[in-house]
Amino acid sequence: MKINGNIIPAPIMDSYKIEKNDIDSSNSGRSETGLMLREIIRKRVYKVSAEWRLTSEECASLENLLSQSSFNLTFTENGAEITRNFYCSAVAKSLVGVSQSGQLWALSANMVEY
Repeated sequence: MKINGNIIPAPIMDSYKIEKNDIDSSNSGRSETGLMLREIIRKRVYKVSAEWRLTSEECASLENLLSQSSFNLTFTENGAEITRNFYCSAVAKSLVGVSQSGQLWALSANMVEY
């Protein structure tokens, strides 16, 4: 994965998740008879979620990249490299280990296509 051309650490394998969501207009919803009426205004908007195990330095660097109001995210889907404009909707981290060499952090992020 890359953010604005900067290679970032590989995420934990089973945490890497790609979603594609349609965005409906405010006119979408259920009718009085219960039928769903959809007005799709954009199809297949990407959401990429991942978690990393990082040193304090790596964690600070990745948080800095994710804190930008928008960034180009390059990720892999079905063997193809895709680059799109994203923002980070959520970042969470927890301390998972401490040793003489420093702290180890679990950092997770949800990145949503603009």
